Amino acid sequence: MLPTNPTKKSRNYKALSFLAAYSTVAAFLLFISTKSNADDWVLTPSMQVDLIYSDNIRLTPKNDPAKISDFVTRLVPGIYSKYTSRRFDSEIDYRLSNIIFTKDTVQNRSLHNLNARNTAEIVEDLFYFDGNVRMQQQNQSILQPQGDNINRTGNLRNIRQYSVSPYIRKRLGNQATTELRYARIMSDSDASSTFFNSQANSYTGSLISGPDYRVLQWGLNYSRQDIDFDLRPDSVRIETGIANVRYNFTRRFAITGTGGYENNTFGGGLGSLFGVNRPKGARWSAGFVWMPTNRTNIEASVGQRFFGDTYAFNLSHRMRFMAMNASYQEDINSAWNILNVDSAGVTSTVLTDLFTAQAPPGTDPALIAQLVQSFILELGLPPNLAFAQGYLTNRFFLEKSFESSVAFNFSKNTLLFRVFHTNRTPLDARPFLDNIIATGNQLAHVKQQGVSALWSWVVGPRTRVSANFLYNHLYFPPLFRKDQIKLYSLIVSRDISENLFALVSYRRNDRRSDDPTQEYVENRFTASLNMRF
Repeated sequence: MLPTNPTKKSRNYKALSFLAAYSTVAAFLLFISTKSNADDWVLTPSMQVDLIYSDNIRLTPKNDPAKISDFVTRLVPGIYSKYTSRRFDSEIDYRLSNIIFTKDTVQNRSLHNLNARNTAEIVEDLFYFDGNVRMQQQNQSILQPQGDNINRTGNLRNIRQYSVSPYIRKRLGNQATTELRYARIMSDSDASSTFFNSQANSYTGSLISGPDYRVLQWGLNYSRQDIDFDLRPDSVRIETGIANVRYNFTRRFAITGTGGYENNTFGGGLGSLFGVNRPKGARWSAGFVWMPTNRTNIEASVGQRFFGDTYAFNLSHRMRFMAMNASYQEDINSAWNILNVDSAGVTSTVLTDLFTAQAPPGTDPALIAQLVQSFILELGLPPNLAFAQGYLTNRFFLEKSFESSVAFNFSKNTLLFRVFHTNRTPLDARPFLDNIIATGNQLAHVKQQGVSALWSWVVGPRTRVSANFLYNHLYFPPLFRKDQIKLYSLIVSRDISENLFALVSYRRNDRRSDDPTQEYVENRFTASLNMRF
């Protein structure tokens, strides 16, 4: 899975150089931080040992001669660090997955998973600096088998992203707040011949009304991203200037409006080389915000952009034992953008909303984040409740998505439910270069819908049983192909001591497809030991 040719080694060297510089700067900012109270620093090393048996390690069809079973050992040392001071915040979550196969040792590999975010206030109330690093694995195509780092499908890719962002933020008394930001973002992967490496320059500026504007609030915003992709003859530009207003009739009800202009060049098509394919035009929206209670928020809007009418809706509601969210949105997106943002479907997002609703007011978000990570680890939950929703493509598309989730947490039972529907339609009419890539056009238009459910039951003081079900229905219009992915899991976990717990689990990964060569069933048994130091 890791790059072996000289070009990719060169990119790895650059990535390591960036990480070394990033770590040095972070350590320096931590050293000069003006406040160093030990209570503000959480440092949690961990070690996970998994013994796994899979009866279909390659996720091949039932009668495929290549179908084999295997025993796998996975060793995952990790470290979580959260530091907060008056002028410096740092959060680092790193895990190294060492995969050891019994039958085919040539496939042994080590995979990095890192999510690091640092923010420093260099000059008080004026100059700031952000740095982010993300390393993760992603299935390249949803037309092919959907596995994790244990499966040997040839579909899993390493994705790396790095960004640095200096910016100026200044309060203009109680009148307004202004921010000017520059960001340099680099992305690369070991699938660079199909999902192109990229470098982006991002410029944003804003002027937002301050506390003196209580009834009529306003804002002016400008953003531009220039993205250069390797192996692509043209660049992508996403540029928007927009003004927004909000009129508060009461403390709980307001009307909102936006208006502006966007000028985009997505590239990827022959037309864009001649200035033909340039989605641009005026954009506007009108809507309302209603907060009937302190725990309920409803937002809705209608508008228009270059691709037609647009609609947006968001509902959130929290109670003592329940958190609920529902949203619908339409926006321009790409695999490049998706990897840079968190989705409401991310497991940690759903659990954070739930645990925040139950926590006492003023609870440190870092403590909630630790609770969420421990819960995910103890139940062996997937990073995304949709499973197999993402894929890598060089195309830009219009994404229309609806999702709703509800979570309950009682003394002995935790329940999570989610439904989703996503429709991604390509915006570039004549794809360039994707045509020479297998399944390039076929992945351009994808519809997905599905449900997920989780039930966790605390059987005793130290024992928990959980059951998880995921269903994803995929439709590929260019192929007239439909797939159904079902994932079942049953987990029993037990706390051995305060910092040590064990679990045993069974998982079934079942895919049915109009293409019989892509059907498979995997049964997996896992025994794990997890320790936090």
